[in-house]
Amino acid sequence: MSAVACSDAVAVVGMACRLPGNITSPKEFWEVLFHGRDVITDAAPEHPRSAILPAGILSDDVLTGFDHAHFALTAEEAAALDPQQRWGPELVDEALQHAGIAPSTLRGSRTGVWWGSSFLDQAITHLGAGSAAMTMVDTAAALPSMAPGRISRAFDLRGPSELVDTACSASLVALHRACQALRLGEVDLAVVGGANALVLDTHTRMFRNSGALSPTGRTRPFAADADGFIRGEGAAVVILQRLSDAHRAGAPVRACVLASATNNDGASPGGVGAPSHRAQAELLRRVYTEAGIDPAAVDYVQTHGTGTRSGDNAERAALDAVLGRAGSAQQPVWLGSVKSNVGHLEGAAGLASLIATVLALQNETIPPTAGHTRPMPQLHDNGALRVPTQSVPWPAGQDGQPRLAAVSAVGFSGTNAHAILAEPPPPLEAAGEPAAPGAGAQLVPISAAGQSELATTADAWAS
Repeated sequence: MSAVACSDAVAVVGMACRLPGNITSPKEFWEVLFHGRDVITDAAPEHPRSAILPAGILSDDVLTGFDHAHFALTAEEAAALDPQQRWGPELVDEALQHAGIAPSTLRGSRTGVWWGSSFLDQAITHLGAGSAAMTMVDTAAALPSMAPGRISRAFDLRGPSELVDTACSASLVALHRACQALRLGEVDLAVVGGANALVLDTHTRMFRNSGALSPTGRTRPFAADADGFIRGEGAAVVILQRLSDAHRAGAPVRACVLASATNNDGASPGGVGAPSHRAQAELLRRVYTEAGIDPAAVDYVQTHGTGTRSGDNAERAALDAVLGRAGSAQQPVWLGSVKSNVGHLEGAAGLASLIATVLALQNETIPPTAGHTRPMPQLHDNGALRVPTQSVPWPAGQDGQPRLAAVSAVGFSGTNAHAILAEPPPPLEAAGEPAAPGAGAQLVPISAAGQSELATTADAWAS
């Protein structure tokens, strides 16, 4: 890692997620990734949400449940909320716990919130009806722009609070904006999230009519038999700090964001929604050049990887032009895509990919791409880009350098994003720190908002 990259690094200190397959934690997400499983729900006429299947969907309790009392909301107000306005505060609470940060310490702080979303189902459903009895509460509960504001209000955060909507690249663009704000000193802590909920079948029908959805019901990125993507719903949140601040606070640094950048396809051929491999390659060249990082040092890329012919071809061409290593098939760049596991989370897709990449760095393992058997013919050209079909041990970086990975996202809007990640540096040794305690009884303090919640939490800890 260059000195410049290290001094500018942003630490990922906390993560939380709600994903298909009853995934409610990063640990559960890693289990699915490591074993190369997909958690797609197949179409079934008797299923209550059959109109959107096959898809990666959340269980009913996750989709509709919300601990409204914990966030001082009435049951009536909570019932009207857009699902992502319910998931946001809960996941931020969990991500702060993951980071070892007491939410109460952030009240009035310069903590910013950036939220990626392209989900409009709730607004269409509730605002489109135009009920004469509609109030400001109903409007606020449905507007996508209220999702980050709901989080800022719940935790009394005084930094920027912004919605980012660049379609499928939204949450990775949100991450880029948060990293910029940290590096510029605009905020001291950043909350980045993204969500997608499949409430209406409108967009599913649109994607199906356009030929983008897989008729065989699975997403197969960079595969010879790829035939489109499958939609998915869920949410993800990460907590970011400047690396120097994280070290001073003793925060658990899980990975470092060394650099990130965004651009747009501009007036590329093919019309709206057609990806541009030239624009994607331009973005890759710029971010690596400006960060002073050799692209050849990147071992793993969590790609956008939709499994569509045009999307995968454009992304492969851009990655090959910048990250491909001619004649180094023994040391390839591994290409993954969580869309093969959980479906395409659209506005939240980039952040789901980011969490998957952090988990791969932490576990020193490159996970397989679910259901991949035969690579697309273009990947045979030099073998420098490869899709893993089983978990691959991730060797340590050469000459003491950290393992490097990257995340890409491509938006229907033409906005592309790319972030370069590294495993965290070794923890700083603090002088005079006591030795770790040995075996024996340990005191575990437990807190909760009320007596019944305390009992539930104690039960969970006891097991």
